[in-house]
Amino acid sequence: MTTRRKVLLGGFGAGVFVAAASGFAWLSVGYSLPPGTVAVALSEKELAVVGALTEALVAGEDGMPSGLALGVPQRVDEEVWAASPAIQSDLKAALLLLEHAPPLVGFASRFTHLDIEARRACLRAMLAADKEVLVEAATALKQMIHLFTYARDEAWPAIGYDGPRVGRALPESARAYAALTKR
Repeated sequence: MTTRRKVLLGGFGAGVFVAAASGFAWLSVGYSLPPGTVAVALSEKELAVVGALTEALVAGEDGMPSGLALGVPQRVDEEVWAASPAIQSDLKAALLLLEHAPPLVGFASRFTHLDIEARRACLRAMLAADKEVLVEAATALKQMIHLFTYARDEAWPAIGYDGPRVGRALPESARAYAALTKR
């Protein structure tokens, strides 16, 4: 016999199921890469997080080219590709933490779904958080983005650096990675 209680519990259970399904969908959809961008070591989601972070940190102001124009996200993917499995795992975990931690610091969306100013504020909040793992992940990713930005010749005029005094050649790993991204 169907009772009002069974109907209410069934409706509640269905509501919980829909909410849970929506939550899992929230974790994995809505990621796309700019045309010509190829994810090799990182997933599309992870590379999209790198892109959102790069855009927030190096937007291309005051004569500095944007990190996206400099290809910083692709350079991060290359570094992950060349890293040991343990380092790859740590970097990927840091990217997923950065993407899904904004609610822990007062933002109601994934990092990639925030506008650029909100991403900057969220990153500042993560860097000042009382959760050590969050601070460490945000710091490491921020340093990586800045390292790969300022290592590019195109960024040097904006910071007043005229470049190294000795010639340089690309290492074999950089040439091998470049071959993987060509279509």
